[in-house]
Amino acid sequence: MARKAAAKKTTGGDRPAGGAKAAARDRSTAFDKRNSVLLSLGRTYHGSVAAFEKLTGITAAKWRILFLIDSEPECTQKRLTDLIKVDPGSITRQVKRLEAEGYIRREDDPRDNRLTRIFLTARGRQYVDKKMQLRREFLQRMLVGIPEKDVELLQATLKRIYRNVAGDDRGDD
Repeated sequence: MARKAAAKKTTGGDRPAGGAKAAARDRSTAFDKRNSVLLSLGRTYHGSVAAFEKLTGITAAKWRILFLIDSEPECTQKRLTDLIKVDPGSITRQVKRLEAEGYIRREDDPRDNRLTRIFLTARGRQYVDKKMQLRREFLQRMLVGIPEKDVELLQATLKRIYRNVAGDDRGDD
């Protein structure tokens, strides 16, 4: 009897106890679907990075820097910091490591003493070319069975999510 009285109190009297639970479950399901986006993003990112590193034999952090240096003809350490969104000290440490390994060389920018330009060495060029082929294979495997329009939608959605969390209210590109 005490349980029935407690159920009536919690559910507002005449409503059956299952009604309140069902309503809470509906709210919880709606929340879980949106909440699971973050979990899905994290799981996908970490799984992709691990698979990429296993296939290519290079860390994602090292690849990201080499890829950007290759992609940006006038690459500077400041530009890397802006593109990767990490602190300048982290970029400096990684760039010094890559320089010590013989993959890149650094030069002061002749137009602006505050900037350090970064270039691939011949060894770095060979290394990037070799890894670029593995990257293409990885991307093909990662996107198998996904139509191009879905890939475009995913890219637009991820850009919007980034803008939302970065506080950037611009419209999509």
